[in-house]
Amino acid sequence: LAAQEGVVESEFVFRVYLGETVLPFRTLDAPQAVLPIESKGLLSPGKLDSYPGLAAWWAQGRATWERLRSSPKLTLDDQLDYHGKLSGQLPLASERIVYTASGMHLAAARVRDHRAIIEHGLYWAAINSAEEGQYLCAILNSPLVTERVRPLMAYGKDERHIDKYVWSLPIPMFDPSNALHARVAKLGADAEALVAQVMLDGKHFARERRRIRDMLAASEVGRAIEVAVAELLGPAPAHASGTSTRTTLAARAAELRGLKQGWHEPETPPPDLELLGRFVTFLDLAAKRTSLGLPYLYA
Repeated sequence: LAAQEGVVESEFVFRVYLGETVLPFRTLDAPQAVLPIESKGLLSPGKLDSYPGLAAWWAQGRATWERLRSSPKLTLDDQLDYHGKLSGQLPLASERIVYTASGMHLAAARVRDHRAIIEHGLYWAAINSAEEGQYLCAILNSPLVTERVRPLMAYGKDERHIDKYVWSLPIPMFDPSNALHARVAKLGADAEALVAQVMLDGKHFARERRRIRDMLAASEVGRAIEVAVAELLGPAPAHASGTSTRTTLAARAAELRGLKQGWHEPETPPPDLELLGRFVTFLDLAAKRTSLGLPYLYA
């Protein structure tokens, strides 16, 4: 696909953070994109046409989309904000934390850029302060978190998608008046400063992430983060104690899932399938949480 070139009003040029631009405690240079948005949302067609550079650029983009798309279901404008993935970020927050959406290790970093868009390969959240972001980065980048979450992760060739289960851990909301929270945040700031000094060699992002994780594991600040996060999360649960309960719950979930997928009693009224589906989801979650020694749901 040939590069698209043109002159566009600068207010519509944004940096886009991708999964591959995030390392533990650090972001790489983000590519730029032209987007027809303002603080309140996407530009209407009429308003878009009032910006000549943007209008010409977007017309060219639409033509390319129509020529190459494999399905007629979505226009370029529809795809741009599919399921609100773009408008849900507006207005853009100046302080955010991002973390990777797949893999067996999280990589989390702060984004301090009010002109940044986050793509779907990352999760993001607005934060109230730098300290809150450093607190969360210290926790999410901790190898202890991966260790605690691993029993809940999907298995195949290797574990995947830690992002789905990390918030099953008892991670408290940041409280700046709490001495332990403040210590974790300070350690996160120290780790951020340490990682910023690393000279990157331009290798594949996965290699750079692994290199930074290894460096942190061997550092004093990395070891201090592990101790502090262990204190924050409390004692490791006895996974084996939940095995029997988990097996029972998982079996019941499988039974009800089969019931939901196929109802074979024509003379008997079918169950409430929506309610049944919710109950199956609850049982799946309960089965996974008992493997960590956690209650079925938070109070």
